[in-house]
Amino acid sequence: MSIRKYTNGVTLFEMILSIGIGSLLLMVLVSTIALMFESRIQQTLVKEVMESGTVILDLMMGSAEHASQITNPTKGESDDIFEVRIDPSDTSGNLEYFSWDPDTLEFIGAGQDGVLTLLNNDHVTITDFIVKNISQDTGADMATFSLTVQAENTIRPDYRYLHTFNGLLRVGYE
Repeated sequence: MSIRKYTNGVTLFEMILSIGIGSLLLMVLVSTIALMFESRIQQTLVKEVMESGTVILDLMMGSAEHASQITNPTKGESDDIFEVRIDPSDTSGNLEYFSWDPDTLEFIGAGQDGVLTLLNNDHVTITDFIVKNISQDTGADMATFSLTVQAENTIRPDYRYLHTFNGLLRVGYE
């Protein structure tokens, strides 16, 4: 039984092997370039957050891949993002919401009462806000959090709920 030779005496197996190795090297190169750009974007984001007067914290549920959505316990939908606005330059702990240290990205004054505004114009009141496991491991603009909310809906005052969220915290800026 003879092995069929193709151009320049290369076998079919050798051709498939070389194409596979070439494809693998190309994927590694593209991934490396993408990671370099992602790291640069995150560093820029954190720098601009530090210098900004107002930041937006999006409290998001789920993994980093699905972190753009959060379940709204009021309506049971998954397309509402909870938005909390704070002033990072004020670390007195007397903010309307809560405060944080803009130099270290560490949160202080956790547990203060505040207002959590949903993008659909519902309003609920935070009675217990605890941020834990602040870590840069998930990316320069991510941290994990635990949030317990006892809420009263201003549209339906008779509706109250007590719920604990665990997920990711994304730092954005205006």
